[in-house]
Amino acid sequence: MFYYEAKGSKNYIAFNRVRYFKADNRKIEIHTISGDVITFYGKISEVKKQTDAGRFIQISRSEIVNYNAVEEYREDMLIFCGGEGLPIVASRRKEAGEKILDYMGEMM
Repeated sequence: MFYYEAKGSKNYIAFNRVRYFKADNRKIEIHTISGDVITFYGKISEVKKQTDAGRFIQISRSEIVNYNAVEEYREDMLIFCGGEGLPIVASRRKEAGEKILDYMGEMM
């Protein structure tokens, strides 16, 4: 479960419902598999700490992806169900590729 605070209340969301996290300054967006976007204030470093134990990979300075939600992997991009894609920055491509290919190998 991922914990966050929004509008003065404590909230939890199951990791398997999260497609990816996106940071914009102190605003964090949780993009869910159902297409909803949940917004709260925090730091991407705090999100990273909570997601390190799960199947998440940081693909840019501001985006952390749940690779359970990835439908297609390309060297420079991740594609989700529905066709939405996120680019992988050059400095993170090797690590992202290794982790995702390992995961996809486990699933076969």
